[in-house]
Amino acid sequence: MNNYPLDFIENICNNIGPRLPGSKNEEKAGQYIKKELEKYCDEIKVEEFYTPILKKFVLLKISTAFFLISAIYYIISPIFSFIMILLYVVFMGLLIIYPEIIDNFLPKKKSYNIIGVKKAKKTGNKKVVFSAHHDSGYVMPLFEKSKNGFFLLKFNMIISLFSILIIVANFLFGYKTIWLFYYLIFSGIIQFYISTNINSKKKSLGANDNLSSVATILNIAKNVKNQKNVDLMFISFGSEEAGCVGSQKFVRKNYKDIKNSININFESVGCGDYFGFLKSEKFGRIKYDYKNSDKFSSIIKKNDGKIINKNIGQFGKSDGGSFAKSKIKSICIIGTNKYGHIPNWHSINDVFKNIKPKNIDILTKSSLEYISSLQNKQ
Repeated sequence: MNNYPLDFIENICNNIGPRLPGSKNEEKAGQYIKKELEKYCDEIKVEEFYTPILKKFVLLKISTAFFLISAIYYIISPIFSFIMILLYVVFMGLLIIYPEIIDNFLPKKKSYNIIGVKKAKKTGNKKVVFSAHHDSGYVMPLFEKSKNGFFLLKFNMIISLFSILIIVANFLFGYKTIWLFYYLIFSGIIQFYISTNINSKKKSLGANDNLSSVATILNIAKNVKNQKNVDLMFISFGSEEAGCVGSQKFVRKNYKDIKNSININFESVGCGDYFGFLKSEKFGRIKYDYKNSDKFSSIIKKNDGKIINKNIGQFGKSDGGSFAKSKIKSICIIGTNKYGHIPNWHSINDVFKNIKPKNIDILTKSSLEYISSLQNKQ
């Protein structure tokens, strides 16, 4: 494999560093990517937008406070306990399912999407949109302190649902016991641990999440040849870590131009021994394109890549989801370990030395073959 994608990752890590949404470093990384895309694309666009700065974890702590108060007042005042758990449900619902509503009330900064277009020789073509994001986020101690961070999140979701039912039953029917009170306190302690360890002031370098993916799309742009009848677009989004803001803004602004395209989104592809494909997001409300996921998966296998079949990431969100939400065909490829988790995710260990060059090589080759397969159909 050529050193180009590795040099790109190393240069940004060493010379720019962490790139929080709306920061100067994020802007510098975008400028660097723009210069690279100018070498390989026919057109370059920079789209400016405003992004909320990362304050949502503060709201998570507020939600946890509502939960703890509700648990404490379970026996003392069922009505007050019910009101607190209701506020908890509303806040968590907004954070997880409708974060865009909260975004309207948060302070904002400028961010940028960097777009390169490589036109085919013929007109009226198919279009493939390769995408990734160049910003990085804060370190999440929850996943550094324990390999079971993802399990703890799922476990907390289950016990929280039972806690809500217990408090509602107490409010409606007056059903309560001391053991259920102890259960609520236990559940509250888990909530408190998660909310105080889900975020920190430390910044992740983001070599894997997500410079490895940007390096992949740049490498594809550099190496694609004989582009007859497939138009290509290469996009590096800003502010993914603020809630996929850049990709949402892009899809809304360019919907008419991309509505019939196929989006291939790369997320944290530079680590892990396996590649996984997102099947859905937001509890199944947003669905990815199964047909193209299966097709791309077969090409990866042919290029000696390993595919994990776990249903990964269905509770979270990615830039690919911004396309899928608007009914644009989209697939999202993630580098994972054997458990379906992203190695070094939001970690101080997300550094250049942990990048696996083979992963970028496999995805570059697979993407070029995928483009060729579309050209051969016409």
